[in-house]
Amino acid sequence: TSFCTGQSGVVNPVQTGVITGTFSAATGLSINSTTGVITPSSSTLGNYTVTFTTSGSCPGTASVNIQILSAGNADFNYSASSFCSNATNPQPTINGITGGTFIATNGLSINSISGVVNLSASAPGNYTIYYTVSGSCPASDSTTLSIIQADAATISYANANAIFDINIQDTVYGFNCVNPIPAPFIIGTQGGSFATNGAGVYLNTTNGEILMPNNNLNFGPYLFTYTTTGNCPYIESFWISSSCSATTLITLTDNFKIYPIPTFDGFINIETDLDMNAEIEIYNLIGAKVQTQSLKLIPGKNTLRLREDLAKADYLLFVNLGKEKKMFKISYR
Repeated sequence: TSFCTGQSGVVNPVQTGVITGTFSAATGLSINSTTGVITPSSSTLGNYTVTFTTSGSCPGTASVNIQILSAGNADFNYSASSFCSNATNPQPTINGITGGTFIATNGLSINSISGVVNLSASAPGNYTIYYTVSGSCPASDSTTLSIIQADAATISYANANAIFDINIQDTVYGFNCVNPIPAPFIIGTQGGSFATNGAGVYLNTTNGEILMPNNNLNFGPYLFTYTTTGNCPYIESFWISSSCSATTLITLTDNFKIYPIPTFDGFINIETDLDMNAEIEIYNLIGAKVQTQSLKLIPGKNTLRLREDLAKADYLLFVNLGKEKKMFKISYR
């Protein structure tokens, strides 16, 4: 007959024979002398002998040993209530009794013994984690934890000469006499910003286009970064170098106008002053090519028809002009 101070309510005696009389015990045990009801939560830890003495002309006695134990404690917590999916796997701090068991709602990958959460193996979402300790005074506690999908992005250039540079131990995108260097293709999280510490670089921080003075087209390799802006941002680093002789300079012009944005009927107008053949490539925002088309550009307005079965969404449209390449973001609604 052991009871825990953490249990709620009271404990009633079970009696046979004469049930009228008086209950008594040593100081520290919270007991009603008339009913024998014990209140564990207000009792002092320890061992007690409860004696019951009947009333009447010929009183009788009976006794039982009672033990009051410390309440079980399963208190635990993590360092934060939410974690990015690419963060270091969190381990709980157990403030109560160690050696218990962890379980969680479906979708969370958790070690049942240590409570360490495997973030990358868990689905983003909200979870409840339970910790239970057994023994004479079992206890349980719970906490909520959220996993947020981390941003991810990859930068690439279609027309660059990608070479591994042994000096910096990384790949460098090399351009030959291209000014401006076109915006890179972003696979993954869109809407981030570009930065560099390269000297003399006129960088469009929104789309990553690089404009250099014509007398400074020999540079690099320079380090550039693309940083996403979500709750779990990601930084993609990449290197660019440029080489050029003045006699072979190619200038990428901004003589393109793409409209309407958004398009509701699937037709895109391209206004330009060029007279040449172009290759059109359209990608969705996760990097899959969804349409390729050859188009003869003439000065003035040209019309491009999107595929009839193309889903209504945002896309990246590339216009390939030999050594030149322009990128535009379009919307199909």
